[in-house]
Amino acid sequence: NIPCDYIFTHAESDKFFNKINVPFNHKEFYSTLPEYEKFYDNLEYVVLRTSWGCPFSCSYCAIKSLSDKIITVDTDLILNYIIYYNKLGIKNFVFYDDALLYQSEIFKNFLQQIIRLKLNINFHTPNAMHIKYLDMEMAHLMKLSGFINPRFGLETLEEPLQKLWSNKLNNEILNRGIECLKQSGYGKGEFSFYMLFGYPGQNIERLFLDIEYLNSLGARVLLSEYSHVPKTKLFASANKIYDEPLFHNNSIFSSFEPEKIKYLWSVKNKITKLQLI
Repeated sequence: NIPCDYIFTHAESDKFFNKINVPFNHKEFYSTLPEYEKFYDNLEYVVLRTSWGCPFSCSYCAIKSLSDKIITVDTDLILNYIIYYNKLGIKNFVFYDDALLYQSEIFKNFLQQIIRLKLNINFHTPNAMHIKYLDMEMAHLMKLSGFINPRFGLETLEEPLQKLWSNKLNNEILNRGIECLKQSGYGKGEFSFYMLFGYPGQNIERLFLDIEYLNSLGARVLLSEYSHVPKTKLFASANKIYDEPLFHNNSIFSSFEPEKIKYLWSVKNKITKLQLI
């Protein structure tokens, strides 16, 4: 192995650049968009961010330990980036923002300009959005601009857990957001919610009921498998100390005893088949 001269965390990027006497500008650094065509011969879609960071500190998420800043990429830069790749034949663009809708007015302005350009493109949101920031205008703009099956983070319908984990939404906000989606033209099965699966002490029967309820409202449910992530509140409150990094992997459900893991996988398969849409 080659010895390392200097180790720094993501949040300490500025210290690294100062050490090598290079001016560091957070906005410029995070506004550098990938030049995918230099690395891929056949490009079918493009991944991008309009912003970095998240205003929430959810108990299961470590985003704040990576960076406590929220940085927005200039709208014109994003628009020109999309236009450039659309001219290369790309129709599908994938957002990986941590909080895509957080700065709502900026994002609405972006969508309005996308609609005026008439690019005939699709947007995808596998990283999920916060339905708290979805109003009728936003939902309407998303539909017109080409958002395909928009995905939102929900995690649980149990209100005590909603308050304990993040306090970023409640069931009233959820129902209001779903109504906005429906009135904007999203039909049954054309929008989705992530539910957290495999966290310590989860009531599986309650999860089945919650999924059936969401299906009845026209939503699909996607399972987000819980992982023990260091520096999160749920990790700190776990009964065990997970020094082995493999235990952080969601594929082994390290919150449970071995005999329960097989059961959880059967539950996951059942939930996948349960979707009524």
